[in-house]
Amino acid sequence: MAQPYFLRLTFKQPLAEDDRERAEYDAERGTLRCFVPKRNHAEHFTGLDMLTQLLTKRPLASAAVPLIEVMPGGGADCAEAADEWDETGSEWEWEQSLPDGAAVATELLHEVRYGFNNSSSGFFRDLQQGAYEIVDLPNPNTTPAPQRTQLRVADEDACFDPEHVVADIIDSDQIDELLAYESPWPAAPPLRVADWRRNLPARGSLSLAPSVPSRPWQTAVAWTHAEQDVLRSLPRKEFILEDELATWLGLVDILFAFAYDQRTTMGEANSESPWTICKLSSVLSWMDSFHSLRGTISSCIRRSLAFPLYRRWELSLAVLHDVSSVLAAGRQCVLRSLLGVKAALDSSETKYFLSRLYINDYCAWIQTVSESHVEARLGDLASELQTMQRDGGECLRNAAGWHYQITVALREALGDGSESEGSNSGTSASSDSNESIH
Repeated sequence: MAQPYFLRLTFKQPLAEDDRERAEYDAERGTLRCFVPKRNHAEHFTGLDMLTQLLTKRPLASAAVPLIEVMPGGGADCAEAADEWDETGSEWEWEQSLPDGAAVATELLHEVRYGFNNSSSGFFRDLQQGAYEIVDLPNPNTTPAPQRTQLRVADEDACFDPEHVVADIIDSDQIDELLAYESPWPAAPPLRVADWRRNLPARGSLSLAPSVPSRPWQTAVAWTHAEQDVLRSLPRKEFILEDELATWLGLVDILFAFAYDQRTTMGEANSESPWTICKLSSVLSWMDSFHSLRGTISSCIRRSLAFPLYRRWELSLAVLHDVSSVLAAGRQCVLRSLLGVKAALDSSETKYFLSRLYINDYCAWIQTVSESHVEARLGDLASELQTMQRDGGECLRNAAGWHYQITVALREALGDGSESEGSNSGTSASSDSNESIH
């Protein structure tokens, strides 16, 4: 028999306490059903599927109390006690010295912060010997944010191999199979950028109502038992974001890495999934942050063409559309994707540290965000993609900035004769390799 315990649930809408509450216990199923009336009849209760938020205790208003309390009649007693203390030879005032103000100010000003909402610092101090196994950033405790971006871009340029891209274009059977894979998210992804906007739902049409559960991603509320256990274990706290835009863009970056792994493994994550997700995510590998959606998408494309096993422009487009589909499906789908990222990282002997730095808080924070915010960010993504389409997708094709005329020339030298196809595959040149990054 289980021990009794107190389950505290916090609802956003009020409940009534009028003796209509009741509970029914089903001994055969081992379930207890509780019925509690609403204070406002027929009011819609929101956030019932966000388990972490339901378990979060509502903060209490702090009572105003005096910081100093003067005891009555304490003046003479205190003076007498002081005289007695002095007679024992003890000193009231010890020699004190203030720390070097300049040194303290310098340390605070140059303190390097990272993690979700820049809430962590010194995390790798005790893990310095193994930091290289967790992130690509050489000195995470001392490298400031602007320098992380510069180092990341330089590393991507150094690791980019145009011959690998050419090989994937010529020997395309495996990648064609990945492109034909029907993603588990709603709305199967078309590969043409021009079709993206047409397949997105109209603004205001997002719904939390459960759909036919043909796939787990389309189930609005029914979390698996494993997911429920994880949701109950997440940190229960409120978030005051230092930079809301950077937080959302970081989410897009992480979702892209997860969507790439899902598509290239056809939904069957493997032992390489933690490496793939972390390597493709600038947030997880370099603890980098973004200030524009264009820069985020540029980073995603660059890393998808520089590091993983499969490197092809059409594959990057398909993954980008997968991300758009996840955002279009709403908060539950985003949260389930983050739980997938957490499951992958937690299975690694080293990458699980990144769950502590980023993913746990992302999973808890997304439950506090209203659906309208998710829809707004989806609108931002769709609008940016529309802008990139106006010049024939040139911005997207130049996002990598690695002079793709080399790839076209190699294809022509091999007698492929598909120069025009190469142009459509994102193989045109970019005069400035970093223009679309910053």
